[in-house]
Amino acid sequence: MVFFGDPESKGEKEDALACVQMAAGMQIRIGELKSYWKKIGIKKPMQVRMGVLTGYCTVGDFGSPQRLDYTAFGSAVNLAARLQTLAPAGKILISEATQALVEDSIESTKHQTITPKGFARPVDTFILENHTVKSRRGENAKYQKLGNRVSIDIFDTSDIRAAIKELKSIELEFERLANLADDKS
Repeated sequence: MVFFGDPESKGEKEDALACVQMAAGMQIRIGELKSYWKKIGIKKPMQVRMGVLTGYCTVGDFGSPQRLDYTAFGSAVNLAARLQTLAPAGKILISEATQALVEDSIESTKHQTITPKGFARPVDTFILENHTVKSRRGENAKYQKLGNRVSIDIFDTSDIRAAIKELKSIELEFERLANLADDKS
């Protein structure tokens, strides 16, 4: 189980997108490993099912001083587990709430409407297609300046040349911004 938005949230949309990007990256890597496993004689390689849900839950340290766990629980956690169980092997199943937050960055198809055990209302589910996530800039990276630090997230490391090109364009942009700041002072 992985959860986003704690201890600091980047916002509901950004947290959902980060989660879907991580899940897509994991499925891509599993696909790469399948080729390797096949070469070493593993006939039925592992397939991973993933469920992604956006919701509110209780998060923190739970237990006793002898055994303390930082975890999350609540109906959102339970529903995410149900989605994971219902996902087809090798696929990522996302909830309607998550799909609404990330629909401009992903391709998905409606899967089915479910009413999981223990839940009163039906939930529409969607399957992430192609395990690809588009950045808002339409490129392979996003960046933001945080004081004297720059945070860079490379979404697709399968194309190292594109990643290097993007990093160089980021460097040029920050040089331009630094020159503008110097000119003003």
